[in-house]
Amino acid sequence: MADVLWNPDLKVRPMRPDELDEARRIGTRAFRQNFLDAYAGEETLVGETPEGRLVCCLSLVDRPLWWGKGRVPAASVGGVATLPTEQKKGYAGALMVGTVRHLRERGFCVSPLWPFSFAFYRKFGWEQTVGDLIARPWPEMLERLPVAEGEVRPATRDDIPALNRLHASLATAYNATSVRDEAWWTGNYARNDFPERCLVHLGGSAGAASAGEIEGYTIYRLQPNPQSQGLTIRAIESWAAAPRVLAALTRALGRLPGATAVHLILPADSLLPDLFPDRVPMDTGCAASC
Repeated sequence: MADVLWNPDLKVRPMRPDELDEARRIGTRAFRQNFLDAYAGEETLVGETPEGRLVCCLSLVDRPLWWGKGRVPAASVGGVATLPTEQKKGYAGALMVGTVRHLRERGFCVSPLWPFSFAFYRKFGWEQTVGDLIARPWPEMLERLPVAEGEVRPATRDDIPALNRLHASLATAYNATSVRDEAWWTGNYARNDFPERCLVHLGGSAGAASAGEIEGYTIYRLQPNPQSQGLTIRAIESWAAAPRVLAALTRALGRLPGATAVHLILPADSLLPDLFPDRVPMDTGCAASC
């Protein structure tokens, strides 16, 4: 890493409990948004100068992943923040170097992140491994999708066991999907309006084995459009075995009050785009792994 700008004098170490407020201050200033609830309930690494000042930090979430049928130890990286006054000094680079060493010492062989720049993180050992397909259909188009029979309704907490079973049955068909249990659902999404921002599809064929059972789900966020009216519906996770079930869920997103745009994050080999009646703007978003 001799050709990489990183400051070898920075000490990278786990955050102490009494440093939580300082880490949140760094995150708030770096991202210019409220980070006062961040860096809690997960491991946080901080960068300390020789003078004892904290100048950067990030969070690590211990979460194994499925790669096919195998479980791989993994720790996700997030909230990478450096004080604006301390940027361009090699501190972020030193934090990355220290993080890779820390992960290797703990036995993690994969570290997922969603980088602002592949060129930056590639220098420290991360590489693009998994691609997502990002589709942006407009709500009017979704009305013409061929959809599966059944009912789409908001999820409830009583649906969590069924959602967990559905995810577990489908996750091993893709690489780099999270290993979950019921506690993961209640804990991870408790901070993100779950299940209030989740729709489920119930099988609809009378007398069929799947009638009334959850066949698919989509978890979404509401994003105001800064330069226009209405809302963008961001579907951050959608799962179903049948493309027409995903189509029914996607059409339901376009019918949400105020929806003027839909933003879908799908696996790279998803068949849902093949059902769109018209050409849809699409690009690729990628996760990187160390």
